[in-house]
Amino acid sequence: MSINKISGPGSLAPGAAKRTGGAGAAGGASFASLLKGSSETSTGGVTGAAPMAGLDAMLTLQAVDGDAQKQERRRAFRRGTGLLDKLEDIQEGLLEGRIPVDRLQGLAQALRQERMMVADPQLAELIGEIELRCEVELAKLGY
Repeated sequence: MSINKISGPGSLAPGAAKRTGGAGAAGGASFASLLKGSSETSTGGVTGAAPMAGLDAMLTLQAVDGDAQKQERRRAFRRGTGLLDKLEDIQEGLLEGRIPVDRLQGLAQALRQERMMVADPQLAELIGEIELRCEVELAKLGY
């Protein structure tokens, strides 16, 4: 294997293979000639605008669906945040040695309502487990 030293632009050390010719020498057109030729070639005319109308309608439909999905995500986020706040209140009560019964009952009710509104079976199962835990704690307290 031979290592060639490049001492500057366009100069190679002795023993280096020198390239002669370019793409034009290999039988192809040069890059500059291809660029000049591209401006002279004509392209086909524009066909009808019907495909654009279909695309426009599809994009509008996606925008409407996207807005509905964003609103649903916001509602779900607010509901989830509210449930987490209630769980946090109960956690604080447990750490203090007392469980706020009214908050525990409120959480159990909120979880019942939320479980009916959830379409995801795994999330519904998780909510059901938290609701069951609330009911167990309420039963321990005699409610």
